[in-house]
Amino acid sequence: NINTLNGRTKADFEKKGRILFDNVVSIIPDITLEECVESVRYRVICETWNGIIIRERNTIKTLEREFPDHIFEKKDGDFDYHYAVDYEMKRASELVCGIQVKPKSYTFNTPYLNRARSANQTKNSEYTQRFGKPVFDIISKGSGEIQNPEVIKKIKTLTE
Repeated sequence: NINTLNGRTKADFEKKGRILFDNVVSIIPDITLEECVESVRYRVICETWNGIIIRERNTIKTLEREFPDHIFEKKDGDFDYHYAVDYEMKRASELVCGIQVKPKSYTFNTPYLNRARSANQTKNSEYTQRFGKPVFDIISKGSGEIQNPEVIKKIKTLTE
């Protein structure tokens, strides 16, 4: 629902599905427009979210090894949408920080990603104002390997 309300609408899928259909129907004559629309929806939503979930879980496992006496609480989609926070890190019941897990591509310099980072910084600022704690971007691979280890050092300064 968050996806379809925020720029990934059925009309968007139909438009891209039509483009796909127009480009493959001469190669695969028995393909239908509906199959192309579903293919686009699956690729944009399902595969993307599956990859995100796997990367997030593996990254949290890595963080749990780094911070064995901390808890990483998964936030729901509405919370993430409002604050750009995937997890909250806590020691006992005390909030340490918010965490946003991102792929390396999030660091690329493109107009779209620059806008996304700016929007997320605004959301993170709202989080910090409300909860009094910072938000850290953890850049990681699907395996959970953290690509920006300097952020671990920053988080450790909050836990000492």
